[in-house]
Amino acid sequence: MAVHPRTPRRILVATDLSTAASFAVQRAHALASRHAAQLYAVTVITPEEEPVSAYLASARLSAHLDQHAPRAQVLARVIHGGSVAADVAARARETHADLVVTGAPRAPGPARALRRSVPEHLARVARLPVLAVRTPPAFDYRRVLLALDATPASLQAARAGTALTPGAEHLAVHVSTIPGEHLLRMRLLAGLRPRSTGQEKHLAEKELAEKELSGLRRTRVEQVRPVIERQAQHLQPPPARTLVATGSPWEELPALAGRYGADLAALGTGGRSRTGYALLGSVARQMLRHAPCDVLLFPAGPGP
Repeated sequence: MAVHPRTPRRILVATDLSTAASFAVQRAHALASRHAAQLYAVTVITPEEEPVSAYLASARLSAHLDQHAPRAQVLARVIHGGSVAADVAARARETHADLVVTGAPRAPGPARALRRSVPEHLARVARLPVLAVRTPPAFDYRRVLLALDATPASLQAARAGTALTPGAEHLAVHVSTIPGEHLLRMRLLAGLRPRSTGQEKHLAEKELAEKELSGLRRTRVEQVRPVIERQAQHLQPPPARTLVATGSPWEELPALAGRYGADLAALGTGGRSRTGYALLGSVARQMLRHAPCDVLLFPAGPGP
């Protein structure tokens, strides 16, 4: 039985004490304050890092929290471990956390405890919502993209997004692939290659393929929109708009987040619907790496 997401009561923020991780601490602090949640913090010292005493590590973590979560009642812990994601997930279980907050993946840089792969690993092993923070939290979330695909995981992610941001404007979004689009695109690309003979016929074929692809897109949107709108009816508060687009979800969803000025995008981490609508599980990594906003990942339930 699916568990309906609720406002978090225990939030765990994972930080490597870097400037980028400070955004995660600030956002976790803001969310804990808004939802009257208990805030926990953890930093993991890995064997690859410079050896540091437990006392010094605790002092650094305390100073970091004092700076970025002032006056907050934070229960903090330093873990000398091996796998950052596994250690953070274990701490989340110990604290019965409802939400894990961490920094979002960025371009490769100096190796720190929260490497760019950690949010991805956390989403797999923590089995609870993971909020990857990319932007400085100067204000509450104002516009949230809720990625729907007719699967339970996406609906749970959308519910988690609305529960976390009840005062935001919510946009239900779905990106659908077109069956046979790859073959049509190959025909279009072939139409761009010069030919010594039969140019008029070739251009006519290209135009026909473009019209055919455009028609398939319109048909697909007409088919999918009612399904997504029915999904959106299960959300509280209801989304302000429902957006249905066609194309590659791993390309279109980050673009839509930027186009509509989203502060946060919420999506499930896996699963595929019987109707073939679900591709969100395969785009979670791309959203983490390329979305211009924060990303809330909700884990798919266990498989059959």
